[in-house]
Amino acid sequence: MPVSSLPFLSFLAGAVALDQTPALCDDKSEKWTSYGDLRAGIKDLLPFWQSSPRSLVLCAAPRTISGALAILSAAEAGHALLLIDPGVVRLAPFVTAYEPEWVVLPSATKPGDLYDPVDWPLEELTLWHRATQVDKDIHPDLFLLLLPPAPEGSVKTVRLSYTNIASNVNASVEALNVTPQDRILLPLPLGHSSGLSALFSLLAVGGSVLLTEQDIKSRSFWEQAMQREVTHFLGVPFHFDYIAKAGLEHLHAPRIKSFWQAGGRMPTERLQEILRQITERKGTFFILYGQTEASPRMTALPLHEKPEKIGSFGQPIQGSSLAVEDGEIVYTGPNVMMGYAQERDDLAKGDERNGRLVTGDQGYLDEEGYLFLIGK
Repeated sequence: MPVSSLPFLSFLAGAVALDQTPALCDDKSEKWTSYGDLRAGIKDLLPFWQSSPRSLVLCAAPRTISGALAILSAAEAGHALLLIDPGVVRLAPFVTAYEPEWVVLPSATKPGDLYDPVDWPLEELTLWHRATQVDKDIHPDLFLLLLPPAPEGSVKTVRLSYTNIASNVNASVEALNVTPQDRILLPLPLGHSSGLSALFSLLAVGGSVLLTEQDIKSRSFWEQAMQREVTHFLGVPFHFDYIAKAGLEHLHAPRIKSFWQAGGRMPTERLQEILRQITERKGTFFILYGQTEASPRMTALPLHEKPEKIGSFGQPIQGSSLAVEDGEIVYTGPNVMMGYAQERDDLAKGDERNGRLVTGDQGYLDEEGYLFLIGK
């Protein structure tokens, strides 16, 4: 699949009708960055990326417009990306293991003796280029390297192809009813598979994304949600625990009507309380199951439509299926990873999974095909 087929980059193909539409905003923005501005920003960055052949870009992108621009422009240039948390304290192991030609950082910290600084337009981020050539292939299908849950110090990553990401974005858009009118508040890192999926899904349909690094417990978190007229919220159990306890009616964000919960199972009592609060404002509540190894979305449950299925993670997204083998959930779909990587040589490998993922999760499917998890 060529880069031009990635749905979240479709706005670069000259869709002038989107030019004035809000695309991105962050904590420091005075106004929304439009799709026209986003296209212009990517165009300004392309000459830097295109100064070298297809390479690996290690990107520690913050949840800012600059962070999103770095990712989108490198993707448009045809490079493979390794995304890590900008707060990671051990950058050196990733540089040593993967030998990236490019490194993007939110600080002036030099990634190693082999790297020289590059003067580029994103003043918030520093760009570094490897002075010596890396004579190791990158598979033409490889697009992203993302970190799965792993012990501290691990450099193991998930290898995701262009097809993996494109198919998952399209299926997520359908499952979550994403529209151009949607504005999502995104408090998850861009290197987090669910956070990245939300960014890609909204951009794919011409929606808007408010990137924030603020604490959900802060007043400014919710004030800017109201000021930016946010309609959607994506979070993990930590975020929804706070929402349940604080109460939606006290958070002063009345426009948020759609809530997406990813990142693991929540207690039934807590889900019931959140559903009650969302129902009172006539909102929607989606429960999501996924793994980084699946790009990441596998199932979705519109709990507002199926309250009797509380405790379930829903049904498989479009084009995929679930099975139970000896009590273990097995997922099949076009979004299943190519495989894992732990060093640069692994980037030359092709698809080792053939669309099949043994999840490691124990569970069952009810008579209607809804997934219930019972443990690892």
